[in-house]
Amino acid sequence: MAFLMLQAGRKLYYEEEGSGQSVVLIHGWKASADVYQYASRMLTKSGKYRCIRYDQCGHMRSDVPAEGPTLQTLAEDLHALISLLELEKPILVGWSMGAMTILEYIRLYGSSHLSRIVLVDSGPRALMDADWHCGRKNGTYTMDDLNADYKQMQADFNEFLRLYYLSSKPGYGNIPLEEQQEIVRQRMIGYDPRVLTELWYSMNQRDHRKLLPGITCPVAVFHAAVMPSCTPEAAAYYDRSLRAPHKCVLFEGCSH
Repeated sequence: MAFLMLQAGRKLYYEEEGSGQSVVLIHGWKASADVYQYASRMLTKSGKYRCIRYDQCGHMRSDVPAEGPTLQTLAEDLHALISLLELEKPILVGWSMGAMTILEYIRLYGSSHLSRIVLVDSGPRALMDADWHCGRKNGTYTMDDLNADYKQMQADFNEFLRLYYLSSKPGYGNIPLEEQQEIVRQRMIGYDPRVLTELWYSMNQRDHRKLLPGITCPVAVFHAAVMPSCTPEAAAYYDRSLRAPHKCVLFEGCSH
């Protein structure tokens, strides 16, 4: 375990293990590098991979930005990590917000220097518009919904998170209210509500559809069958839009 010092003066926590092909494992919203402990162990066991996992800014052990972070902040941090660790042709694996971080990184820095990318259960756009009904909440999530969420997160973040878990975690609604609230309280330890609020607002406005045909490295799209963030329609859109070698894989029985 170690820290990288970024130009912005922030510290970024990371861990690495193994040797061989570099694999950067990027966690989702309100998660941490710890979610990849098992995956990193399995990959490095083969002796073929060097796995790097890190806490995105404002999550767990990484510093909180002075100003509200955006999805672009996360992409710039990923670029700094790749540069400072001198990773050549890395594989990028991102789950949920981590997948959006990868797409934002490609928007800013391109994909020619990447070996391949893996996008786990995240579509290219969250908000519904006139020609897009494949985003969050089965394609019904609008800008009005996002603004309402933003206000609720500012007023009572823990209650927003409890309601979010009801829509994304199978069986959570069967737990008594008091236990739901205690789970949220425990899971917020180490996280900054302000950072999570700003990132939610930023990432849900981003539209990465236009960049998909220009991605040049191979792509894997993994999507869940139960309460997915990447709907079947979004996965089909990836399949139609990507020109680089790609594969879309449905994980039966798995949730986001």
